[in-house]
Amino acid sequence: EYPARYGDDVKRRHRWIRGDWQLLPWLLPWAPVQGGGWKRNPLSALSRWKILDNLRRSLVAPSLLVLLLFGWLARTQQPSWTFAVLMVVLVPLLLASLLELFQKPRDAVLDQHLRAALRAVGQHLARSALYLVWLPHEALYSLDAVLRTLWR
Repeated sequence: EYPARYGDDVKRRHRWIRGDWQLLPWLLPWAPVQGGGWKRNPLSALSRWKILDNLRRSLVAPSLLVLLLFGWLARTQQPSWTFAVLMVVLVPLLLASLLELFQKPRDAVLDQHLRAALRAVGQHLARSALYLVWLPHEALYSLDAVLRTLWR
């Protein structure tokens, strides 16, 4: 369930990112214990991978913004940087749209299925456009959450 307002969603994700980065020590072979000290980390490789993946996700928006700024402000000003960022955002949209289009339920009428798939494509496009519009804000609050956690 998504919050109804963007500001509420940002607060929630800021809190989640801080929580993810608090788990950073758990990637090490030795993990902190309550009351101080360290013990052998009981987490499986899969659990550590999930933690690392969450940390990676929190750095996507800042990384994309850095790529865009570098591409726009570099002396060469190659449009390939902008194209690369657009592809990172739009390729998942394209794949989701293709899946939506080709996974027709058996009981669905083709015409209804195509209309629903086109509606879904429109929703994916709208989400991607909003993500790009909000990218600077997403990058800033993500970095704020990471840096607050590392500072404390």
